Amino acid sequence: MCALIAAMILGACGRGARPAPSAAGSTEAEAAKLEAADAADGMTDHVVAKCAVCGLAMDGTSDHASSYAGYRLHFCTEECKETFDHDPHAVLGRLPVPAS
Repeated sequence: MCALIAAMILGACGRGARPAPSAAGSTEAEAAKLEAADAADGMTDHVVAKCAVCGLAMDGTSDHASSYAGYRLHFCTEECKETFDHDPHAVLGRLPVPAS
C-alpha cells in the first residue's frame, strides 16, 4: 500500500511545470505537416491561419497565436491555443500527412 502511494506521489511531480514548446523537438514529419498547413491558405508565409487543434477546419485569429518551429500558428480560441502550447507534438501528430 505504501509503495502505491509513493508511486502516485512521485508520478505527479512536475506535471504542472512544462517547458514552452521549442523548435528543437520538432520532427521531419511535423515540419512537413507545418509546411502543408501553411500553404493551405494559398500563401507560404510561415503563418498557419487555420486552427491546428481543430484539424485545420476552423479559421484561427492572431488574438490566439503561438510560435513553433519558425511558424506562427493561429487558433480559433484561447483553449485551442492552450491545448497546443501544452503538447504541440500531440496536436501536430493529429494533422493529416501531406500528399507526396
